[in-house]
Amino acid sequence: MKKMISVLVILIISVACGITVYADMGVPEKAEYTVVTGINGVNYYSDSDSAKAGQSAGTLTGGQTFYVWLDMDDGFLRGTTDPKATSEQFEHFVYIRKSDVVDSSYAVAPETGKATDGTRYARTTGKLNVRCGPGTGFKLLKTLSDGTDVEYNYTFVTNTTWVYVTVNGISGWASSDYLKEREKIPEETASDDQQEPEEVKGTSQAQAQAQAQAQSQTQAQSQTRPAPSSNQGADNAGTLLMIIIMLCIGAALLAAVLAIVLMQKLRR
Repeated sequence: MKKMISVLVILIISVACGITVYADMGVPEKAEYTVVTGINGVNYYSDSDSAKAGQSAGTLTGGQTFYVWLDMDDGFLRGTTDPKATSEQFEHFVYIRKSDVVDSSYAVAPETGKATDGTRYARTTGKLNVRCGPGTGFKLLKTLSDGTDVEYNYTFVTNTTWVYVTVNGISGWASSDYLKEREKIPEETASDDQQEPEEVKGTSQAQAQAQAQAQSQTQAQSQTRPAPSSNQGADNAGTLLMIIIMLCIGAALLAAVLAIVLMQKLRR
C-alpha cells in the first residue's frame, strides 16, 4: 500500500513539474486574436531564427484567417491557419511578419484587382457571401440569395478567382465559383415588357374614373348629412348627471341603514 501511495505521489509531482515547465515556456492556452494574411500571400517561417534570417519555409494563401497565438516583440507573429489547433501543437506553429497581415475589416479597394474589359454580368448559383476583401478571412458584408443578378468590373486571383460585385447598393468581393456569366438584359426589352397592352390600359383608366366618381358622390352625401345636434349632447350629459346623483343617494341611504344596525347591536 505504501509503495502504491509513493508511486502516485511521484506521478503527481512529475505531472505538476511538467505543467510548470510547459507554462514557463510561454505557451498560451489559446489564440489571442486573428488577422488576415495579405491578399498577395505571405511567407511563413518555421522558427524565429529562420524568420530573422529571411529563410522562408513556404507561402500562405492571401486573404485567409491567421490565428495569432503569440505577438512577438521582434516584428513577427506566431500562430496557425487552423482554427481547431490546440496548445499541444504549438511547436508546429509558424512565424509571419506583422507587416504582411491586415485586419479582417480592412476594405480592399477594387483597383487592387485586375480590371475587366467592360462591365461583366453574372447570376448567383447558390447563396454567395460578399466580403470586404478577396478572401474568406475578411469580414462578411452581405449574403446574396440564389438567382441574384450582379455586376462586376474587377477580378483578383488567390487560390480562387474573386470578383468585385455591386448589387442593391452593396459592393464587395465574392467568389466566382458561385457565379454564372449571363448577358445584359437590353433596356428596351425590359421597358417593353413593363408596358401594358392598350386594352388593359384603357380598362384601368375607366376603372380609375369610376372610382373617382364614387368618391366624389360619397363626399357630397357626407356634406349633406345634418350635423349632430348640440341639444342631443346636452341631453346625454344630463342623463349621466342624474345617474350619478341617484347612485350617490343610494350610497347615502345604504350608509344610514348600516349605521342604524350597528348602533342597535352596540346597545344590546
